[in-house]
Amino acid sequence: MNTGIVLLTMLGMIAFYGLIGYFLIGYMARKIWRHSLDRYQIIQILLVLSIVFVIVQAIRYQSWTLALPITGILLPLISMMTTYRRKQAKKHME
Repeated sequence: MNTGIVLLTMLGMIAFYGLIGYFLIGYMARKIWRHSLDRYQIIQILLVLSIVFVIVQAIRYQSWTLALPITGILLPLISMMTTYRRKQAKKHME
């Protein structure tokens, strides 16, 4: 019974802070760079930030079995981001 409540609370916190981060990143991009980001870019930024957080925590607690696979996930994500930027640049040039 208590584990269900704890799990529900954790999922609620993740959803709440994810939603705040989603709107906050979009707002900051409009104010700082005078450029609005689309949903795909905002979600990518949130994913990269969460992966970097997990990597920092894994290094902090010296959990190398967690740090190495997460780093392996980060590299293709960065590659996807650069490919997406190139496609957007080509679309704007046409």
